[in-house]
Amino acid sequence: MLRLCLIPLCAALLLAQDKDKEKKIPMDQAPAEVNAALTARIKQFYQAHVDGKYRLADQLVAEESKDAFFAMAKPKYLGYEIVRVNYTDKNFNAAEAVVSCQANWFIRGENLKMNMPATSQWKVIDGQWYIYFPPVNERVTPFGIMHNNANSPDSKGKGGSVLPADPRVLAQRILDSVKADKTELMLSSWEPSTGEIKIANGMQGPITLSIDLGGGFPGLSYTVDKKEIKAGEIGVVKFVCDPQDRTPKPTLNASITVSPTNQVFPVKLMFAIPPEIMKVLPKGAPANK
Repeated sequence: MLRLCLIPLCAALLLAQDKDKEKKIPMDQAPAEVNAALTARIKQFYQAHVDGKYRLADQLVAEESKDAFFAMAKPKYLGYEIVRVNYTDKNFNAAEAVVSCQANWFIRGENLKMNMPATSQWKVIDGQWYIYFPPVNERVTPFGIMHNNANSPDSKGKGGSVLPADPRVLAQRILDSVKADKTELMLSSWEPSTGEIKIANGMQGPITLSIDLGGGFPGLSYTVDKKEIKAGEIGVVKFVCDPQDRTPKPTLNASITVSPTNQVFPVKLMFAIPPEIMKVLPKGAPANK
């Protein structure tokens, strides 16, 4: 089983973007044959990590980066998906790929299957695409700018975070980048009511949400204000209850799942009991069912 060994590689692949580079060119503006050649090499590299064949992956690493790749922990991914590719050179000889990599993470004794967005750099060498790892002191990660060495001159005074040596700290920091403002809501069993959960995205990239009500009854629904919550934004999940009758409603254990991290935020939905029923309940009975 993979025990967080994917983190060093993912952290290395989440490299900082040089502010002085030319404007990125999306795939749809590149020649079809260039796209085909690049995506084939990207798939070959990540498939080697799914198959556990790291010698094959090494064949796609630029010579200048082989030592760095050799020193990295080699994760065995469960799967991957190319999210997007942008070219960083007007002649289509350099590119940046974002790939969602799925693996098992062991955090606080729990086995969590999560997707880690990894950004990798590629360039053409002798007519072939190769992945490479620029020797930078800062890296852009889903949870902010990290400095490779807290004691290095380049890391001081930049306001970023230090890339922790303990991979468990790194993993927890990723999970802490997305937060929900509450875990339970009180709605009404007999009259229209609403409640909101705010999801803050502290990652560098976008996230999406999926909702599971954990059950339901006529008149219960939800809305999400944004299909995609961008970096630094807050999304709002609104739970709406428009009861069709005045019968007490059961407590539901809903959940909000975040992609690509696969985090799950539990939401306890409680429903206040109508006052006429509360009057006949034993003293001290809860106000919701």
